[in-house]
Amino acid sequence: MKKCIWLVMFLTSTALRGQYFEAGILAGVSNYMGDLSANSSKVYIGETHFAAGVFGRYNIHNFASVKLGLSYGKLSGKDANASDVAIRQRNLSFETPIYELALTGESTCPAFSLIILNNPCRPTCSAVLR
Repeated sequence: MKKCIWLVMFLTSTALRGQYFEAGILAGVSNYMGDLSANSSKVYIGETHFAAGVFGRYNIHNFASVKLGLSYGKLSGKDANASDVAIRQRNLSFETPIYELALTGESTCPAFSLIILNNPCRPTCSAVLR
């Protein structure tokens, strides 16, 4: 029985050399700021929509990783939200879903790592293919 336990411990320790794959979910909001928003310098809460995504990251080694992500959001805008009468009379509006599939290469610079309260923080460089 002891040999069986040692064999299981040995096989698990060699199989779990490190964390190579990560997965996660993203949640937030999306909002349009432009010609068809109430004021292009402010966020209009009525045109704010839910946004979400999922991603998977494969860590090649300590310095580089590849991330694949899929995100969804929706944008909309209406002249009816504007305070200016002339813009409201134009009466334009739009609503569009946005789907994004992104393949991202990430590289970290461990030589520039910052240790703040025992939490490592590294600058990251990314290249995205969308």
